Parts: sequence; structure tokens; C-alpha cells
Amino acid sequence: FALMGAAGSLGGFSRMTISLAVIFLEITNNMHLLLPMMLVILLSKTIGDRFGPSVYDVVLEANPEIHLLEDSLDEDHHLVLEGLTVHDVCTPEVLVLGAFELAEQIMKLLVQSTFAGYPIVDREGRLVGLVPRVKLVAALAQKRCLDGLQAGGGLINVTRLAEIAPEVTLWTTPVPRAFQHFRSTGLQHLCVIDGQHLLLGILTRTDFARLCRSGRKGVEEVR
Repeated sequence: FALMGAAGSLGGFSRMTISLAVIFLEITNNMHLLLPMMLVILLSKTIGDRFGPSVYDVVLEANPEIHLLEDSLDEDHHLVLEGLTVHDVCTPEVLVLGAFELAEQIMKLLVQSTFAGYPIVDREGRLVGLVPRVKLVAALAQKRCLDGLQAGGGLINVTRLAEIAPEVTLWTTPVPRAFQHFRSTGLQHLCVIDGQHLLLGILTRTDFARLCRSGRKGVEEVR
């Protein structure tokens, strides 16, 4: 009975089913307890789902810095988002860098923002690459040892730190198609460009999580 109670408590706490049953089976090494244990875990999960979210969902709601994407879009989201393009929902005000930037300017950018990556554009605004924040921090910490540093003016060759082929999408791409591409490839950033490769905006996991989450909150964001 103690074992069944422990399995039921963990099932209601974590809402795990198959994995939890396998763990208890390995602990007890008793096949005769597998069926009643599965029934207890399934019952505790069903009751827990009717009364509230799991502890992991509560932790995710309490930490706004973590964004999990839905596995797929429901029918209501498809109907609404199919009529929108990535240009309609992207973030148009993007903090960008040039091919060469002063170390002081990069430091100021990192202090004033918390983004994980920054696009690099040329003088005409065409996308050249995307540099991760961690590489900029490392470049500032070791700027005297970088090949791209010019001793005269303290310039850093940002293109040497960047991904020269970032993931891009045309501005006319429907949002559901961009979401499937973003999720299936595990992206962090998706740059929105036009026919001349000019940077129009950027989409991140935060944007997709806000638009594509299920429930009333997701519908309000789409509206």
C-alpha cells in the first residue's frame, strides 16, 4: 500500500505516467504490481488534471524567461494565423550591428539589452549574419587577443564572430509555415527579409510562444 501511495503521489505531482510506472517497476522488480500501479498512476493523473496544472507547469508560469512551444497549432489558431504573414507578427525594431563595431558600442548594447543574438547588416540594411550574445561577451573579454581587433581604433570584426548563414524567411511567409519550420529545426531566431535581402524584423521563441500558445491567452495575443 505504501508503494501504491507513493506512485499515486508522484503521479499527481508530476503527471508522469509511463515513465513513472517503468521507474517503479525497475525498483520493485515485480511484474505482478505493474497493472495496479499503472491504474493508480493513471487515476491520480486524471484527478490532478481536473483540479489544476502540474508542478512543472506552475514553475514555467512563474519563470517568464522560459518559453516552450506547442507541439502543433490547433484548428482555431490555424484559421486565424493562416491569414497573417511573418511580417505582420515579427518584431520590426531590431537592434543590429555593423561589420565593424567599437568595443564600447558593443558593451553598451549588451548592457542595455538582454537578447540572445543580434543581426549584422551592411550599410544598405541587407542581412549579413547573426552573432550570438555569448560570442560578443567572449570577444569583449578577450578583445586584445582577437584577430579582428584593430589596434588603432579598438574596432572588433563582428562578422568573424557571426553565423554567416542565419535562418531567414521571406516576409510573405504564412505564420503557421514559419512556426513549423522554426519548431522542427529548433531555431532561436528567424530573420524576416524582403526580396532584396533587407532585414525587416526578427522572430524569436518568445514571439512564437506568445502567438501560438493554447487557451484564451493565445487567442488574445493573436487578436
